[in-house]
Amino acid sequence: MDAALTTEEWQIEAIDNAPSPGNDSLGISEFRVNLGNAFKLALFRTVPADRIPVAWWQIAAFGLISLLIPLVCDLQSIGMNGAIAWEVLPASLVHLPIMLLASIAVAYALGRGEKTLLLLQTFLMIAAVIDAAVYVIYLTAYTPYIERLLKIVSYGGYLPPTVWLAIACAKTAADLL
Repeated sequence: MDAALTTEEWQIEAIDNAPSPGNDSLGISEFRVNLGNAFKLALFRTVPADRIPVAWWQIAAFGLISLLIPLVCDLQSIGMNGAIAWEVLPASLVHLPIMLLASIAVAYALGRGEKTLLLLQTFLMIAAVIDAAVYVIYLTAYTPYIERLLKIVSYGGYLPPTVWLAIACAKTAADLL
């Protein structure tokens, strides 16, 4: 018997495997699920790997979100300084190649190369939440009187958010792999 499908069998197979009409074809609902997962992961909660939908466009979206947050914060501060601080751009981009290399290294070091995209997406999700938290706190607390206090607190060069990111990513990698 021939293993190839006839035209009629192929059409039936295509209809059976097609997405249901109620499905969100763009994956917006999956993105919303991942926004919730991002907050859970950043707060050190465990999210099973099968509950994190992975897609290239979501990786790009979370990377873009984590890039735009510092830029929007800088644009907000134009009124105070009169000019855009362009040094924010390289500082906003530096985490992208680091997370890419970290996700590849961790996945392959543990013999789970197929989980690279999952790790990259979760690392970017966590980074976006931490960036948002840091800048919301900064913008909420920013007044001329509190500015000196913020400089004293951030004396370590943003050490607390960096440690938070490292620990959250390490825990997530351990949970997922």
